[in-house]
Amino acid sequence: MRRVTEADTIAVDEIRVLAKARFGDMIKGVVDLERSILLLDADAAWNACQRLRAGARPLLHAGLALHSLRAVTRPSIARLRALAAGDSGPIHIHVAEQTAEVEASLSVTGARPIEWLAREGLLDARWQLVHATHATPAEIDAVAAQGAGIVPTGAKVGIDAT
Repeated sequence: MRRVTEADTIAVDEIRVLAKARFGDMIKGVVDLERSILLLDADAAWNACQRLRAGARPLLHAGLALHSLRAVTRPSIARLRALAAGDSGPIHIHVAEQTAEVEASLSVTGARPIEWLAREGLLDARWQLVHATHATPAEIDAVAAQGAGIVPTGAKVGIDAT
């Protein structure tokens, strides 16, 4: 087993801050963001990901973590999409985890969170949607049709779908 080095610790710290570019401007006040996490813009998040990859750590596969739609801006998502075009790295996002998030997304965009991601054409095989507790069957079908994945945690996917 390989010993954890200071460089590994720095890599973990960088992973924690990847792509925390605020979409919360779209859904202000729904959830307080963690104050302990550094917020990066899209370019800084992409550059951090590239630095991690350049480190060639054998046990690390770096990708982007947008955290959630309430935590990033639409322009940040668009910019990350452009930067990551042609990249095969994973893209992680918490989505449809809370009813308040779903309601806020509906009021701001006219669509549920997963529905919005699918409608915008963002989803593909790189995307991993974490939670999806409040996903509808149609949203789950859209995720599958676009080749993305769902990572359920602590609850059944779509169990509380409205």
